[in-house]
Amino acid sequence: LLTFDVPAMVPGETLHSAQLRLTLTYLQPDAVEDVTSDVRVYWDSPEPSLSQQVRDQTPEKRISFNCTDVINRFHRHQSSQSAGDAKATLQLLVGVTLTPDLEVYPQVGGMAEDHDKLPLLLLLYSPVHENTSIAEGTVTRNKRDLVAEEYEEDTNKLWSGALSPPPRNRGGRFRTFCRRRPLYVEFSEINYDTWIVAPNGYQAYQCVGRCMYPLSDHLSPTKHAIIQTLLHSLHPAKAQRPCCVPTRLDSISILYVDSQGILTYR
Repeated sequence: LLTFDVPAMVPGETLHSAQLRLTLTYLQPDAVEDVTSDVRVYWDSPEPSLSQQVRDQTPEKRISFNCTDVINRFHRHQSSQSAGDAKATLQLLVGVTLTPDLEVYPQVGGMAEDHDKLPLLLLLYSPVHENTSIAEGTVTRNKRDLVAEEYEEDTNKLWSGALSPPPRNRGGRFRTFCRRRPLYVEFSEINYDTWIVAPNGYQAYQCVGRCMYPLSDHLSPTKHAIIQTLLHSLHPAKAQRPCCVPTRLDSISILYVDSQGILTYR
């Protein structure tokens, strides 16, 4: 049984694709000789939502399922629980049945040594085409900070899904893991419209939610983030936990007035 935290969609957002990736290992790798195995994925139904046959001669295989329709049905089914809250996180339970010769990595009760082999649910959403006011976001951010402080200590502890249910905040909703959210910057809100003629703003995006802790190797954290994480784990009041930052930036063209008063396009 696999458990995934799926963020609730905000108004205007669309799920374009969803993909479930599993790493299968054979219980007797030395005996693998061109075998065919069945993998079935269930969600809220006695009938399998997705199925796939695996035919391989290798002791380990990575397979993918296109589960866009399943996740869309899940969003529609769970929309009443989120009540329009963009910060709510829903729980998706996925049952996987295998033929007796297969297991999903990592094995039950085992430790995951390779993060690239862990079960992974990839979700691709379309951006929300609306302006997110900085002034309106201030109150929401302050409220979110208060909630974060209430469970700051709890989230410093490693959680094992095999031993306990997913953590919830005091409001009863599942905590939201970080993801990219829209942050439209209006130049007029930061007084940049005094020298930028066009455009009126740009989409900067922001990281919203609780970032993964402890940091994993596949996240490519900087040395500064590693030190800050270590300091935060030992002295939470002294340093905040690090958050995600952009690693790739796109340029935009602007029409502005330079220091000489010349209208310039760059």
